[in-house]
This record gives sequence, structure tokens and C-alpha cells, in this order.
Amino acid sequence: MALVIKNNESAIDQSKIAVPGKKMKLKNSKTKDAIPKSNRSIAKWYRTFVWSGIIFFFFCSFLALFKATTSARYNSEVISGVQSLKEELSAIKQTNIDDLKVDAYFSDFLPIYFDIESTNIDQKSKREELLGQYFKDTSDLTMNVSGDRSLKNFRLIDVSSADNGWIAKYEVTYTATDDEKKNTQQFHQVINMPFLYENGVFAMTETPYFTALESQSGLVDRTENNLSGQSEIDSDKKEQIQAFLDQFFKNYASTNESDMAYMMQDPESLKGEFEYISSENKVYDGGSGSWKVKSEVTFQLPKTSFMNTENMTLSLVQKDGKYFVENLTHTIGGN
Repeated sequence: MALVIKNNESAIDQSKIAVPGKKMKLKNSKTKDAIPKSNRSIAKWYRTFVWSGIIFFFFCSFLALFKATTSARYNSEVISGVQSLKEELSAIKQTNIDDLKVDAYFSDFLPIYFDIESTNIDQKSKREELLGQYFKDTSDLTMNVSGDRSLKNFRLIDVSSADNGWIAKYEVTYTATDDEKKNTQQFHQVINMPFLYENGVFAMTETPYFTALESQSGLVDRTENNLSGQSEIDSDKKEQIQAFLDQFFKNYASTNESDMAYMMQDPESLKGEFEYISSENKVYDGGSGSWKVKSEVTFQLPKTSFMNTENMTLSLVQKDGKYFVENLTHTIGGN
């Protein structure tokens, strides 16, 4: 009986049998565990998002720290500025004092200090007693006093700050007579009085001292008409304006401010304390339908011969066909 060998599917594939002397080739295939491409993209995006969040968190933290530091520095500067302002205001307050209060205080002191009757024992005793209200030790002011002295008039001319308080300066006129009462002289000087002022209380800190009176007057040229180099307007228009000015100055002298409201922007008047006499007016074109007037106006005190001439500059316009004073200044110069 013949042996039959069947060629079935389980037969060995000859191509997979290793042949001595030859290398076997393997297919480069992917494993079942490899990450799909779409999954790798998601992971990359997630890592980017996480790192972006971390970076953003640190940036915000840095920004908050920077703002906090800047704010603290700014607040410190503000506090320092406020403190500095308080100190400046305090300094300003300390450099201001009510001159009326100063004058009231020294108006009582000056007659006590100046008036001396060397032969009047009661007056000398009373003076020493009153000076004791201003000085603890009055010996320098009461001993070795000879002759008479009398205060004629005085006026406060300055109050200034000093290293240890204030100094009140008075212009004084007084007379002094020698022991024999034969020689009387009049003096015009400045007396300086150092003092303290705290919580509404005055206190003398030094003995008063004298200085020479310095001239407080000077001479300058009178203010001139700053439009004198320009030509005035024509005579017809000037006559109309002159007629208005005569009525204006008459009302200005004799009526109240409320009555002047229809003639000028900012009403003012002499309220009948003077009478209008005359005026010399130079009228110039002010442009844009306006006129500039330079006036020398003479007023007289009622029922007397006393007259006063004043300088004025007026800006005129026309309203509803009538002249109107938009501005008035008490100077011949300027605008």
C-alpha cells in the first residue's frame, strides 16, 4: 500500500525556514502599544497649556509684587509730602500774626514806657508798678531816670519774625526835657520791641531799643497815558462820547451803585460824597466797535472848595444804541 503525504495549510512555509549562511529578514512593523498621532498632539497641547499657565502665574505674581512695591513707595511719598505740607503750613502760621492785636498790646505799653515826670514821685511809682506787668526786672527802666519825657504820637510800621519771637517797630515822636527843665527837644525815631506771642498771650523778651527812622517815601514819574502816541477818533463821534461821559461822571458822583448798573458792567459810585465838576477826555478807537477813553476827572467835596482830580481809563461799547462802560480802572495807564 502506497504512502500518501497531503499538502495542507499547516505545512511549513519554506520562506520562513532559516537557511544556513543567509540572514533572515524581519518586517519593521508597529507594535500594538504605539501612541496614535492624534493622541500625541493632544499631549503636546496639554503640556504647552500647563507651562503657559505656570508662566502666566509667575508673571502675575511678579506684577502684583511690583505694584505692591510701587504702591508702598508712592504711599510713603504721599505721607511724606503731607507731613512736609503740614510743616510748611505750620511755618506759615507761625510767620503770621494779627497786627491789630500787636498794636492793641503796645498801644497800652508805649505811654507807660515813655512818659516820665522825674519830680513826680507818685507818677514814678505808678510807672514802675505798671512796667512790672511787662518785665520781671524793671530796674533798667526805672533807675537813674532824670528829666522829663513825653510821648506825642506813635504808629505801628512793621511786625517781623525774629530768631526768638517777633519784633514790633513803631515810629514815635516824643519830647525830652533836661533836669533843669530849660531845654526841651523833640525826637522822631523808631522803637523796636522784641516779644513772644503764644496762645493769645504777649510777653516782652528784651528791653526796647531805638533805631534811626529811614525814609519810606520815594519819587517816580507820574503814570503817563500809554495811548498818547495814537490819534484820537473824529470830532463828531468824540462829541457824542463826551456827552455820555459828562452824564456818566455826574451819576458816578451822585448816585448809588444800583443806579449805575445800566451804565457800566461792574457798578461803582461815590454815593453823593462828591460832586462832578469837569473832565478832560481823550478818546481812541479800541477796535471791534469799542472805544478806549483816558480821563482826568475833577470832583468837589460838597459845600467846600476842596477839589480832587482823578485819573481813569474806560472801555466803551454800544448796547442797544447806547454807550456802555465795560471796564473802568483808576489809572491813566494800562488798559
